[in-house]
Amino acid sequence: MKKSIFLIATLVSTVTFSYAQDTLPQKEIKFKATIRTTKLNLQRGYLFGISNTDIHLSKTKAPLRFYGLDNSPETSKFNFSDIDLVSIRRRNSIGRGAAIGSVSGALLFGIIAAVSSSSESSDTWQIISPGAQIAGGVIVGGIAGAGIGLLIGALAHKTFIIHGKRERFEKMRNAMMSKVSL
Repeated sequence: MKKSIFLIATLVSTVTFSYAQDTLPQKEIKFKATIRTTKLNLQRGYLFGISNTDIHLSKTKAPLRFYGLDNSPETSKFNFSDIDLVSIRRRNSIGRGAAIGSVSGALLFGIIAAVSSSSESSDTWQIISPGAQIAGGVIVGGIAGAGIGLLIGALAHKTFIIHGKRERFEKMRNAMMSKVSL
């Protein structure tokens, strides 16, 4: 009985966690992209897919893919020989930066306020209680961290200079594949 349960569990886990050899498991990450062509035209949209020779931009939000791009509706297709440069940034990078910055700033300033309020001697008068000092540190740190994270999130992008060369396009494709692969 135990052997049959073990055999069924092994079979189910093998089928569930195995992937076909022609596809790679990948994260569902959405990227905003700006493409400047060799004719100096700018195209903005969401990075729908990257094939061996083309980049597909979409007007709607879609996760980046590398396979099954032949029948992709409503996408703009750019051959590598027509691309001068590609600028890519993750969708919601500003909000993510603000959230991470506010949490880390609140934590850091809260700890600093807690340490500084407990180090004072008990003989002196305190105008602000230690709890209020910690709360103030958390609030000030959260606001400062959110501002810094917002700025970093807004400036975080990657620019690939292609100039119509296949080698540079392949380098960009490999870099993007490493970002979304599991």
